[in-house]
Amino acid sequence: MSRRSKPIKLSERSVLWSLGGMLFASLPGWAIFPLEIMLFSLSTLTWRLLAHRFQWAATAVWLKLPLVITALALLYFSYGHLYGRRVAAAMLLSMMSLKALEMDNRRDSRVLVSLGVFLAATYFLFLQYPIMLIYGLVVLMLMLHSLNILQLEKIPRTAVTDQDIRDDRASPKLPLFSGAASSLRVILYALPLGIVLFIVFPRLATPLWGVPEAALDGKSGPSDKMAPGSIQSLYLDDSPAFRVEFMGNRPARENLYWRGPVLWNFDGRSWTTLSRGLRRLAPTQLPERTSSSIQYQVQMEPSERHWMYTLDYPVDIPVASKLTQGYQLYTKQAITNSMIYRVTSEPEFQKPVNLSPVFRQITLNLPESYNPKSLQWVNSLASQIPANIAQDSPESKLILINKVLNYFNQEAFYYSLNPPLLGHHSVDEFLFNTRNGFCEHYASTFTVLMRMAGIPARVVTGYQGGYYNQAGEYLLLRQSDAHAWSEVWIEGKGWLRIDPTSMVAPERILSGALGVQGEPRNWHDFGWLRTLRNNVDLIQHFWNNWVQDYSAASQSRILLVLGLDRLNRSWLMLLIL
Repeated sequence: MSRRSKPIKLSERSVLWSLGGMLFASLPGWAIFPLEIMLFSLSTLTWRLLAHRFQWAATAVWLKLPLVITALALLYFSYGHLYGRRVAAAMLLSMMSLKALEMDNRRDSRVLVSLGVFLAATYFLFLQYPIMLIYGLVVLMLMLHSLNILQLEKIPRTAVTDQDIRDDRASPKLPLFSGAASSLRVILYALPLGIVLFIVFPRLATPLWGVPEAALDGKSGPSDKMAPGSIQSLYLDDSPAFRVEFMGNRPARENLYWRGPVLWNFDGRSWTTLSRGLRRLAPTQLPERTSSSIQYQVQMEPSERHWMYTLDYPVDIPVASKLTQGYQLYTKQAITNSMIYRVTSEPEFQKPVNLSPVFRQITLNLPESYNPKSLQWVNSLASQIPANIAQDSPESKLILINKVLNYFNQEAFYYSLNPPLLGHHSVDEFLFNTRNGFCEHYASTFTVLMRMAGIPARVVTGYQGGYYNQAGEYLLLRQSDAHAWSEVWIEGKGWLRIDPTSMVAPERILSGALGVQGEPRNWHDFGWLRTLRNNVDLIQHFWNNWVQDYSAASQSRILLVLGLDRLNRSWLMLLIL
């Protein structure tokens, strides 16, 4: 008896494994893609599952085009464009979700499962953590098992003969994880070959993760603008910022000021950096290497900013970077991938003794009609300087600086995570009323007071301190270590670092921001958990060095150890074969 050509329908077991694998493969998307994209994907998968459960009719053909248009519209309104690797990965997820709606036979299911493996691979472009390797292996295991089920299971057919009915009824029910062992064996067989290919396959000049990204995420970290609460918000973020390996002795903790954006302009509430033209001007004097110079290597996490962090003051800088007027290390391209760079810093650098009229004016500028009480108070302090000390001399300025610092130290000022909001005269309110703030409040207030006294001053932001991992012998800086301090200009001495926060909360400098606050920041903020995260970070440190940043240079070093450094790419390809 002839058979009619009918598509092979999927069993409930096949549908559950295919959709479940797809759902698991989309999980990291909740941390990468916009919420509306993920809800769209989840709704389509849920609809397909319910359609199978209640035997609803297949998705109408006329409905497919509107759904595709809806998916594209969501992508456009979420990102504002339809280009870039993030949009491409989100589009893949959306189109796969629509494909699930029409999954009705073995071929459709195989396509969906295979694309799920590809989708999981795209996440490595955005999330490069060791846990992602485990996730990728689990996804691969699930997808291989789903393919095994499709291959081994007797799929019910649309019965057209009596023999079909007898075959379907006689088909045994396979256990839920039947074929899982064979899927695991496939992965174990392929793993050694994958490791060999990773090590010896000719590498690009930069790691795979260096694929450019058009749409940035706005990662956390100090920006080129500081307003009340901007650094305070980073206190709640424990994600790593960078790691440092010292080539010699590690400086004392109180000297670990990691220089980032230098802020020169104040509008009454917020601080900003120089204009692009002024920022590009190189310093008039560069430090030189001496016996006190510090050599170290920085492993920086993606920040999507343009600045790199160093100790004061950089001598040897990376090739693709430059020093700005404020001795800030700056790179033309935003740092969208982890990077490793080596720096030599000279802490005893004798800064230029002359300040140009342009920058003197910038570092004395203040908006008019702001903080009259503070101005009057600073003038009263200046009048207390002994008459035998020349006015406007370096000695008189140092005396005034110490008077302001003593005021912070002796009066009832508090280092707080939740300071009150400040109004129009922010310095007046902070200095005489609230007296409650984070490091940016103290740095900003002190810098304004110095300018009121005729002392050039600016704000520097970055990080301070860090956790030293004994096992890995490196210093770990987290976003919660973000800090702000001041620099003042004194004739004959140049720029001097002044940290008014140390007058209010010296433990912030000696033990870190987390050592100041007695209360937990959130419900899972436990000391033992923070210690565990700091120690486990050694895995991430190893991953960054040997996997994520594995480039042509890294490969050359390994091939040298293996004695294969003289083989060119052709010989390496032959060796692989």
